Amino acid sequence: MCGDNMFNRFRDGLVYPRRVVDYRKDKIIIPLFYVFLFAIVMATASIINVVKYEGLSETYKTYVKDNHKEITSTCSLVDYTLTCDQDTDLLLYEDRYIFIYANNSDTIDPTFYDGFKYHIVINEDNYDLYFMGSSIVNGKLSDLSSDLKNLDIDGSDEYFNAAFGIVSNKLVESRLYWGSALIIIQIVLNFLLYMIFVFVNTIFLRRRFPVVPFKESFVMSAYSATMLFIILAFNNIINLNIFIIVVLIFMAFKQTNMLNVEIASRLKNK
Repeated sequence: MCGDNMFNRFRDGLVYPRRVVDYRKDKIIIPLFYVFLFAIVMATASIINVVKYEGLSETYKTYVKDNHKEITSTCSLVDYTLTCDQDTDLLLYEDRYIFIYANNSDTIDPTFYDGFKYHIVINEDNYDLYFMGSSIVNGKLSDLSSDLKNLDIDGSDEYFNAAFGIVSNKLVESRLYWGSALIIIQIVLNFLLYMIFVFVNTIFLRRRFPVVPFKESFVMSAYSATMLFIILAFNNIINLNIFIIVVLIFMAFKQTNMLNVEIASRLKNK
């Protein structure tokens, strides 16, 4: 029954905007849930990208190599063990998501690796994966990759291939965590974006028809924005042509105007 009711609101909001007036008495939770469903649909592209993610792309690897700071160190990995001429906390790799450090100090300060990014810290023959200042994964370097058995930390192709291998593997292994967070954030942002449109439309509706209660104006605005929701969702998924977007937005405003005509007609005959 709930599914049928939602479909009716979707159909009327999209095809018969005049009928949206009939839903003005809905409880506020119904239009909020309606908007939330579209927020999920708009996040489809992010969901697909997370599910299909297989590691760093070749294009991105090239970008990181071309823009990485020059590495000048006297560190290397010998039989999976970090060796340096002096105590150091050397940044070996960085991108938008992950930092890799070589730290041969006797003690490690976890608070240094704070923030909403992943920090892989190599120390002796161990590694720790820090997130927000806490170690969430740790183990032996030999468990990461055989490329780390003997490796000069010098910025060579061999070095970068080893780094890319670690990053790709860890991103794939942990995508349930970062992917879930990414999708949730995307859905919340989509919901807020949609709600801005609904509130703006509600304000205009209230200014034109001040006798209509705010709650009823909000409910009708949520359903009448169906076309706009669909435009934004599909544009986020398949990148619509700008001409198509303009035409569809014009149609969306036309439907909103039809709702206004229906409200004016009912108030006149009241």
